[in-house]
Amino acid sequence: MGERGPTSRGYFDEVMEHLHILSDIIFLLGNFLALRDVLGLFEIEEDRFSGKIYVRRYCRDDERVLRAFLSYTDYIVFFSAVPRVRALPRYEEVNGRSVVMVAKKFEVEKRVMKEALRELSGYGIVNMRGGLVFFDKERYANIELWHRQKMLMVGFWSRVLGRRRLVFLENMDAVEVLRSILREVGELKEKFLEEVKSKGLEGKIEVPEEITYAESIERRGKKCFEVLGSILRDMADTPLEKYRRALLNASLHTFNERYDRALKILGEFVNEIGEDPFILLYMGTLQALMGKWKEAEDTLRRAVLRGEEFVLPYAFLALTLSRRGKRREAVGHLRKYCKNVMRRAEVPERRALECPILFRFADIVMTLLRKLEKEFPSLEDVRKANATLTSGLRC
Repeated sequence: MGERGPTSRGYFDEVMEHLHILSDIIFLLGNFLALRDVLGLFEIEEDRFSGKIYVRRYCRDDERVLRAFLSYTDYIVFFSAVPRVRALPRYEEVNGRSVVMVAKKFEVEKRVMKEALRELSGYGIVNMRGGLVFFDKERYANIELWHRQKMLMVGFWSRVLGRRRLVFLENMDAVEVLRSILREVGELKEKFLEEVKSKGLEGKIEVPEEITYAESIERRGKKCFEVLGSILRDMADTPLEKYRRALLNASLHTFNERYDRALKILGEFVNEIGEDPFILLYMGTLQALMGKWKEAEDTLRRAVLRGEEFVLPYAFLALTLSRRGKRREAVGHLRKYCKNVMRRAEVPERRALECPILFRFADIVMTLLRKLEKEFPSLEDVRKANATLTSGLRC
């Protein structure tokens, strides 16, 4: 375990750093370009033969982007109140309707919708009159704009990572696109802060993600451009690059719920490079999610042996063993999980759980942890350990 390699923390830590950097870069590029797309400032096209993505008819209109920035808070408030909405109904479909009808249109439970409407009323996005729901039309339009932008962003991200190609702006390469966007976001940030101050909105406006990710990239500086450059080039066949490639490709298949394909990619890495504890954990997590308890048991036992510093293999092995009727052994692993989570100031899984580019990994982990609590309802330590491990996560 002391030697740096695919079965040590060395590669895991470095790849996690790369994936967090890549998350920020893709979010910045995708959010900014998708925002310009929904504002009608250009169109994104894909060359069917080369697989490259081009931006056509680029038009810079800072004022329109700035107005969109100022409306970002409406989107954040809405989706904080109703986080599981997948598709937004049209304004006409929900305005002036009953709570039951609105809940049906948003495809959420009536109880959830009532609580959300109460919260949205406090922000002036919704008014309740005579038992009917009335949305502020302009602010609902803000929510629609940002929702379209986020949907475009997901498609953009999937295409970028799936093809290992980034956007080409006219004849510029992706590194130059990133530099130009960083400059533009910097200028827009100053205008945004001036506008917020002039309107007396300090502390009341959410800072757009474009600014947040641009600042993150600037803090890392040269390292970001090195990571971007290595992604744009054909990936080398070093174990480190294969590790990163395996996680990126498996993550895309996980996002699309093609779990068998994700498992195939991760399994090929293990067979070729070695039994990395995090890769084994990822595989065992997917197998447990799919109810493949026998396979999950075998994989998670190997994960426990290979990576004692990780805590989730113990938790999911306990769940798997319990489902296979091995309750006594399961409790033993569960106690190790709880003890390790509560005693350690930091566990390596947090870096993976907090990485946006590992699509749905945190969601799946949370799902399995909830199953674990139901499997062992009398063990209070399990709930405490789960709460400690997942504290502050945005899933």
